[in-house]
Order: sequence, then structure tokens, then C-alpha cells
Amino acid sequence: MYPVSADDSLRTAFVSLLKPDGTVVGGGVLVTDENAVVSVLTCAHVVNMALGRHQFASDKPTSDSVTVAFPSVPGQRCSAHVTGWWPARSLRDEEETLSGTERRWRGDISTLRVADALPKQVRPVRLAAPSLGQSAWSWFGSGEPTSVVRVHVSAVADDWLVLSGAPTGHVVQPGYSGSPLWDRKLQAVVGMLVSTHHSLPYSRLTTADIIRQSYAIRADIIAERCLAHGPKQRLLPGELQSLLNAQRSAARAFPYRAIGLHGRDPSAVYVRQQVSTSDNAAAALATDPEQASAAPDPVVLRPKSIEEALATHRHLFLTGVAGSGKSTLTLQLATRAVVLPRDGAAAATLLPVRLLARDLAARPGMRLLSAVSDALGANLARFLARDLDPRLLEQRVPGSHWLLVIDGLDEVTSRADRADLIERLRVFMEAEREYHVLITSRPLPDDERRTWDSDKELTHYAIEPFQHHQRAQFAHSWFSDDVDLAESFLRELASSRLEEEASIPLLATVAAVVFAEAPSQPLPASRFDLYERYFSHLYDSRARQLLSDTQSRLAGRPMAQKLAQELVEARVALIEHLAPLALKARSLLSEALQWLADRAITPTPAPADWPEIVGSVLTSTGLLLLDGEGLIFAHHTFAEHICDLLDARGLPSRFDPDNPIWWRTLRLACADGNLTAQRTIFHRALINSGAPELLDWLLAGNDIARELAAALISRGVQATAGQHEALARTFDFWLWRALRDANGRYVNQVVGALSLLRSLDHPLRRVIHGAAENAALPDVVREAAAHALLRSGEPHRSRGLALLRRFACDPQLAGAIRVRAAQALEFAGALPAASVLSR
Repeated sequence: MYPVSADDSLRTAFVSLLKPDGTVVGGGVLVTDENAVVSVLTCAHVVNMALGRHQFASDKPTSDSVTVAFPSVPGQRCSAHVTGWWPARSLRDEEETLSGTERRWRGDISTLRVADALPKQVRPVRLAAPSLGQSAWSWFGSGEPTSVVRVHVSAVADDWLVLSGAPTGHVVQPGYSGSPLWDRKLQAVVGMLVSTHHSLPYSRLTTADIIRQSYAIRADIIAERCLAHGPKQRLLPGELQSLLNAQRSAARAFPYRAIGLHGRDPSAVYVRQQVSTSDNAAAALATDPEQASAAPDPVVLRPKSIEEALATHRHLFLTGVAGSGKSTLTLQLATRAVVLPRDGAAAATLLPVRLLARDLAARPGMRLLSAVSDALGANLARFLARDLDPRLLEQRVPGSHWLLVIDGLDEVTSRADRADLIERLRVFMEAEREYHVLITSRPLPDDERRTWDSDKELTHYAIEPFQHHQRAQFAHSWFSDDVDLAESFLRELASSRLEEEASIPLLATVAAVVFAEAPSQPLPASRFDLYERYFSHLYDSRARQLLSDTQSRLAGRPMAQKLAQELVEARVALIEHLAPLALKARSLLSEALQWLADRAITPTPAPADWPEIVGSVLTSTGLLLLDGEGLIFAHHTFAEHICDLLDARGLPSRFDPDNPIWWRTLRLACADGNLTAQRTIFHRALINSGAPELLDWLLAGNDIARELAAALISRGVQATAGQHEALARTFDFWLWRALRDANGRYVNQVVGALSLLRSLDHPLRRVIHGAAENAALPDVVREAAAHALLRSGEPHRSRGLALLRRFACDPQLAGAIRVRAAQALEFAGALPAASVLSR
């Protein structure tokens, strides 16, 4: 039946559903539920058609049997009875029967139990989560070999996958419904065909252009909802369960999924208490002589699961850098009731509700709970059958408490609005003792962080980056079919000095995609260049398929091919136009339509689905996602990177300090210490790849200018031998100054400068090794020098590890230094932090 050996596993699981007269109405596949019972999985509307019922009848068939056949066993037919029934329902009203004209719906899943003994030649196949951007295959319900269709998994629409067909050959048509969507690489079913969007009546003989777009239900959703693969949850009141189900559906469009990052269970995302970095902890270490020389209890230092942290503290403030997984964690946490571990006591349950901080800040005149309910209702509207009860969050559920999950406090861009929201949250946490609160943010400015530090019931945690062994696990999971490639990826991370960046889940994913595209090429040495390579890959790898899809969707309209070409070619410029607007929380789809209209890239008259066509072009890059009726960037960091790129392009490519644009940027960066201006100069130099005149100017400047030069040289910007010597002399001077510093100002400066280093050329190598060994220097300076050695690769890495082991075990050193040294050893895979400190 299947000419390709990669399909043999599916062959033995493929099922055909037949009418009583033997006509094939659709396909199915053999799967197992949580109790290892084998069932046939198909669409509910296929079962209805096989039984001669209305296609979208919602009542469960109870008495009639369905005839099934197995293409791998010709001539074998069996009877099957419906066991599981999730009929097709309207997206807006679960009580409404579909008319058949809708393009999308929910449900439409059925499982059947074969009454007769299964042929020994057939066996079930596993289900797996799909990957956006991959190819998959499906067959007509009869399973005939010539009906095979290759499709491209181009987008996610709630519970469905959007599939694009090839420009020629068979397309998905009636008769494919219920058939498994097969991933040859994963050797698993990643979806179930459910619907097709076509503009002409079906005919096997047609050669006319058909809109080659179809849809499949995601296999991971089917496994979780219909086959009960996953943890058991206690029954909740109907409206509460509907809320959690809606949040689970919202999580399906989760940004990391769009770029292929494997989803992780919340308990596998670890956080560490910030004992050594918060102002309160630092003050205690500085003022308490006994505490200053004592390392914290290893139990306190040990990474905790988020459930452990929530069980210990009523309110949490969780920080992490961009891409560290904060939104991953909150989305996963909000999909089901959270059972908290309790030693020797009954387990407590938290009912999570997740919303974005900016949505709360946009409702300043409302009570906090009213604002939460209103924002939830607006954000989850497309996933809810009915409006939420405005007072739902004020209801008490026996044995449970509400957990308010407020994600992205830093994305409230106005400091005044953020301060107002912080105050509202503090008042609520003090007054409402029955609620728990989890707030996530990138690190905030010191004055705002001190506001949170004053709240004794709000405990600060930091989300854990990938440790050394976790980076290895990630690499072997990503390159699961090629162990050698996984090891090569890890070696390349080390040689390009990207291990620190790859400890952030988002950047680890980006690095893996870039490496897989060209394993023989070295990875970029900077985060900026890594993103540039990644974006280029996304733009280029999907362009041909996108053009074909867009031409098909515009077929029959005047100048369709020209319009499709212009739209596809304009997508990069359009995305660059949208990025600054995204940081201002503007409506991206309406802005995109206006931008295209201003450039006459719009059909006249515009078809009703023009916004949908534009949205599909933008989401095809993987940088943007559908969000209800609009668009959002898949990750806030993507929009920020594009803005950085635009700022850098605003500087003339040739360095000239007398040019007004360069002069203004240099003054902001080096005289005023403006971080945005510093980033702009840094990125302009990386785009140019060489900037000798700029380096000369910076190395002759003040401390800020010379630190910027150190960052550029360390990140691979070409420098002359004289510039390397000048940089080494600069660090020599800074270290000499720190040695004679009485008030700590110059100590902090050189520690910050050392943190910029990622590589050591010969003149600087001597200086940094000497600093790490110089007992006369302040301990924090020696520690920073050891960290610089660790980041700079071999042979410096081994020396840095040896020094950090010595620091971690030295009772004469401050506790904060010992903690940081132990954490660095753990991060590098040398030893667990707790075991080092317990010596």
C-alpha cells in the first residue's frame, strides 16, 4: 500500500470507514488510550456519514455499528461501536448544530471499539505533537497509494493545524476526513484531517487551480482530551473547568511552539531563590559578620519546582531575562488545577487564571478582580462557549484557592502605569488573604524592585537557566535522530562562546535552528548575529511555498500573480514596520493593512478574506502569530531585535565622529551612559563586521567608551594588534585603580567591565589570569576575573573552574561570593552547587 518504507508503521494502523454498501467515507487510525485499550480514532462527522446520519448530528450513536476495513489486510472487514463522542460544535455556541457552511469548528472527534478480534497484522501507532514548518503526509480514506498528499504545517489556529498543499498533484478533498496526518521523521501521527478549504467542486479529473489549504486537529490535543493521556484531575464545577479548558486552548498558540521548542511540564521548569542578589540579602551579608562568611543552607539554594515554591510562599515575584521561559511557565501552569506538594498533609489545590500585566494596566479604573475578569473574558472569548460570570473569581471553591498569574509586568512600558499597577497589586495582596499571586517580569529598575522587596509576603525567585547537563539534554532531544550532530552542536556552542546565551531556552532553540541549517558553518559569536541568521532562515526557507500558497488563494482575481509576488516580497519590510508598533501595543493587523494600502499592494475591490490572507503571509515567517482577530509577535524579543536592527541601520555605515548622527549617538552612549545608544553602536559595528576607526575612537575615550570597545572586540569585531594591546593596558589600569579604591566605585566599574569579556587574545589573557591570582585585589574582582576565564573557552575555562572551586570552599570569603562561585560551577556542569557548599 505504501511505497515508502518510512510509512510502514502507519500502514498497519490505517483504518477505512465504510457505508453499508462499501463506499469509503473517510479514514481513521488505530491508537491506544491510557489503559492500553486499542480504539479507532476518526472524525465524528465521518461516523455520521458512515451511518447515513446528518453530517453534523450531535447525539451519540448508541446502537448502530460502523463497518471498518484495514488496507493492510485486503478483504478484512469488522464491525465497530462508538465509545467516545465529541461532536462538531460551533466555536461560539456549543448548543448550535453546524450547518456545513462553517470553515472552522471545535470537537468533531470519535473513538470506536472494534467488536471482532483485530487481524494480527494490524497494530496501533503513537500520537505526537506537531512541529510548525514541517512536512506531513495523508491518504484518502481507502488508503490507496496513489492518493498520498504531502502538506506543509504552516500555522496553528486554536485546536487546528493549517495545512498548505503543494502547487501540483493531489489535494486534500472530501474522503480524506478522519485520516491520520503522518510525520515520517517522528514516525508518529501528528494530526487528524478534518476539513478542506476549496473553491471548486471536487473532481479527480480537474486541472483547475484549487485553494490548496486544509485543516487537521492536533494529535496532542486529541491525546489529552479524548484518550486521557495526562495526569488525572479532580472534578471541578463546570464553569471553572470551562475556564481552565479555555486557557489550555489559548496555550496551544504558545510562542515557543511556533519555533519548535519542546513543551515542558511546569514541574520540570526550575526556579532558584534570589538569596545572593536581592538588596535585602546583600545588605544582610554586608552587615552581619557571621552571615557574611557563611554560605546559605544548601536546601535553600537547591532549585525548586514551581509547585514547591507555591507551596512554600503565598505570593511569588518571578524574574528572568528575555526568552528564559517565563511565559512558557505561566501558560503551562494555567492549563489545569495546580496540586501543591504538602509533607504529611492533604494536598492543596490552586485554581490558576492567567492574564498579561498590560491588560490589567489598561483597566485602571476597575477593582482588581473586576479588571481580571474583564481581561480574561476578552482574551479567552474565542475559546469560551459562554461569557464568563463577572463574579466567578469571587466564588470560593472548597479545598482550593485562586492563583492570579500576572505575566510580563515589564511589558507595561509606561513607568507611571506600571507603578499604578504595582500599587493596586500590593493593596490587593494585603487585603485579600484567600488569593495567591504569581507575578513574572524581566528584571526591573532598582527603585521598583525595592518596592517589591518591602513586601514581606512576596518572595523573589529567578527562573533557572539551562544548566550544563540540561543544555546537553536539550541538544540530544532536538537532534534526537543524530547523536553525532547533537555533540557537534554542543561543541560549536562552546567554541563560539554561546554557552551562556544557550542557557536561555529561546536562544537555545534559535541556535539549534541556525546550526541545523548549516552544521558545517560556525555559529555567530553574538546574540545579535545569531538572531540575524535565524531571521534570514525563516524568511528564505518558506518563501517559495508561501508564494505558491498566496497565488492559489488569490486565484481568479485581476493581476493575482503580480499581487501575490508583491505581497510576499514586501513581508520583510512590513514586519520591520510593525516591530516598533508592537512595542507600543498597537493593533498590528490593521496597521499592516494600512501600510499595504498606502503602497497599493491591495486588490480592488479587496476580498472579504484579504485580512486573513495578509495574516497568513505574516505568520508564515514564524515571527508573528494569530491572536484572536489580530496578530502579535511570537516573542517580545523578536520585535525588540528588529527595532535594534532599525536603530543600527540609522547610523551611517562609515564611522565619522563629526557626522551629526554619529556625534549625537556617541554623546548619548559615552557621555550620558544611554544604554539604547550603546546598543545601537554595538549593533552597527557587528553589521559592518569591522570598525577600526570606531575602535580607535572608543579606546581613546572615557571608561564607558572603552567598555564598549571591550564588548565589541570580545564579540568578534575585528581589531588590530595595536587595539588588542590598548585594551590590555586599559584593563591593567582599571585593576590598578580598583586596588587603591577606598569607596568601591572603581571596584564596581572593573567588575562590570570584566563581565563583558567572552574571549581573551594574547595581551589581555596575561592581564586577566594575573588578576584572578592576585590576592591583593578585592575578592569580588578576583571572582569576576575567574568568571571571565570560565566564559572564554579552553585553556582559560579549566583555570577558571579551578579558581571558582577554591572560592566556593573558602570560609574566609563572603557568603555571596561563595554562592555565586558554586552556582557558576553548577552551571558549567562541574559540581552541584549544594555539594560544593556543604564541604
